[in-house]
Amino acid sequence: YGYLEESINSQMLNLSVPLADIRRGMRKGHNYDVDRSAKVLDYVQVTDETQLVAATMDRYQHLHAVDAGKITRSQETFDMQKKWIRDSSGILVEAILKGETIGFAYINIYKMGAYYMSACSDPSIKGMPIGHAIIWKVIEYLKDHGITDFELGWQQYGSQIHDFPSEKEIEISRFKR
Repeated sequence: YGYLEESINSQMLNLSVPLADIRRGMRKGHNYDVDRSAKVLDYVQVTDETQLVAATMDRYQHLHAVDAGKITRSQETFDMQKKWIRDSSGILVEAILKGETIGFAYINIYKMGAYYMSACSDPSIKGMPIGHAIIWKVIEYLKDHGITDFELGWQQYGSQIHDFPSEKEIEISRFKR
């Protein structure tokens, strides 16, 4: 029909298996970073509909712009995320180091599934496995709430005919795998 195939793979995590099996399935270095982050960070907390406050969303929105070096999303996007959290359709996970927020991830939830939507971290913090701690906390939270499938997002391995991911996007995909 003259169409060109442009599919992009996504990474799915089956949460119906025990946490120990999920840990065993991680790369050795990734597993080590989850443990290391637990020792270094003050804590990682989940914000859901039970404790959402405007200050948490403000910190997330601010860090999102700091990480990107500019504002990349409209206020409407953040307002929708806040509404979804209030409606039990999303969670915001925050990593704290020395009393300061250093990272966030936003996850959408629908029925028995969850989707990794957005993340940001303090670009001045180097060598800290922030994302590892956050995603592990997300996995624990989702399992505790009966979610069975967690979609981590697009997998970009390199340039395609109509997709030219940056090195950062390729590294994000590797992290998600």
